[in-house]
Amino acid sequence: MDDNIIQSISNNMNLKITDCKEISYWVNGGTGCREDYVNKSYICGNEIILGIYDSEENRLISFFHELGHIASHKLWVESEYENEKMAWEIGFMIAASHGVFFSEEAEDFANEQLKTYNNGEVVELVDTLDLVLQKEQLKSSGQ
Repeated sequence: MDDNIIQSISNNMNLKITDCKEISYWVNGGTGCREDYVNKSYICGNEIILGIYDSEENRLISFFHELGHIASHKLWVESEYENEKMAWEIGFMIAASHGVFFSEEAEDFANEQLKTYNNGEVVELVDTLDLVLQKEQLKSSGQ
C-alpha cells in the first residue's frame, strides 16, 4: 500500500522516485556506501531518493518529509535545523491531506532524525493527530 501512495503522489507531482533498496543504485549510481542510505532519503531537483529502511512506515514518513522539502523550498531560511523542522511538519500536513497518519513510533523516528540537526536536543514535532484536530476545528468554525 505504501508504494501505491508514493507512486500516486509522485505521479501527480511529476516526481521521479529512486528506491535504494536495490544494491545497484547505491553501488552504481550513488555514493557506493550502503550506510549513506540507511534511514536516510534525499531530494535532487524533482527526484526523491528513498533510502533503506527496516520499517515501511519510517520509509513512508521519510517520503513525506522529502515532499515537505520540495513544498517548502521557497521558504528556505538560514538555519538548517529550521529547514528540517519545517520539512517534517509540512510533510506531516501533506500526509494528513492524503489521509495518511503515522504511529507514535514513526513520529518518534522523525523526532530522532530532527535531533541530529539540533545538537541532539529533544524537539517535539507537530503531532499528526493535532493536525487532524486543527483541521476539524477550522471546519467547524467555518474557516
